[in-house]
Amino acid sequence: MLKKWLMLGLLGVFVAESLGTEIDSCSWRGETVGHFKDLVILKLENNSDLSDIQGTLSHFGASVTWSDSDSVFYSIKLNTKEVFTNVLDSLNNHNDIKYAEPSFPGHLGTAPNDPDFGDQWYLHNIGQSPYLGTSDADIDMLEAWGIETEFDNVVLSICDSGIPWEYSTQSLTHSDLDDASRYILGIDAVYPPDPVYTDFLGHGTKVAGLAAAETNNNTDLAGMTWDGKTLINIITASFMAEVRVEWVISAIRHSIAYGESQEADLVLNFSFGFFAYSQALHDVMIEAHDAGALAIVCTGNEGSERMWYPARFASRCYRT
Repeated sequence: MLKKWLMLGLLGVFVAESLGTEIDSCSWRGETVGHFKDLVILKLENNSDLSDIQGTLSHFGASVTWSDSDSVFYSIKLNTKEVFTNVLDSLNNHNDIKYAEPSFPGHLGTAPNDPDFGDQWYLHNIGQSPYLGTSDADIDMLEAWGIETEFDNVVLSICDSGIPWEYSTQSLTHSDLDDASRYILGIDAVYPPDPVYTDFLGHGTKVAGLAAAETNNNTDLAGMTWDGKTLINIITASFMAEVRVEWVISAIRHSIAYGESQEADLVLNFSFGFFAYSQALHDVMIEAHDAGALAIVCTGNEGSERMWYPARFASRCYRT
């Protein structure tokens, strides 16, 4: 066991070093924001491609570190002594670039560590002890199940830190989250060449369990989706609880494509957020909205009145 965890720890160091997690700050849209050092997210104009901006990229010593499947969004890493915001200005003035912005860090919502968190009074509250609960102070889940338990035309896409999964056997391992016909392994946006769906943080497992654990099977807790399909997408480097805009873009666009391929209604679940406004994230949330998806997002739970993005897009994307 010690050997196993030592190997996982070394993997975490490798991932951290390869991703480059140094945070810098700059003035952006009238406020000081944190961003990943030397990383830029850009979107090309509709009729442009990467070759059209190659000269500019070379001028700033920039290399492409990520692109979405349709080659619309890119992440580039700069290697220049020029001031970061001046580089952004230059990129935003390029005729073939729709916009360029810093790559912002995201934040996972804090999961409670209460020992009885698994006792699901929120689904059906009968004033149970020792919680001193109020009868029927819940989300009326029993009443909802009385109306419908068949959700085979709905796909719930959970974009988080993973699920109990064994890399060596490529199989799901939790007794209440192991039905391969229901839990679909989507995209590992952090390291797509060799996806690892194992949840080292535990955050994604809690979210998946609360929302979509196997139900009516005499095992553990009950998920709300009963027998619906759940798409598991990785958008955080588990060891650091790090989230990036580009990873979220990949997960959202993959989810939209999967929902359309299944001719199913799509529900997106995000238990994370960004402090700073991202045009790229906004554009992709509008894509999801236009595709008919319902987005369930975290507003932020850091003891502050400041709401996170993408929750702050709700006024413009009414299904958020």
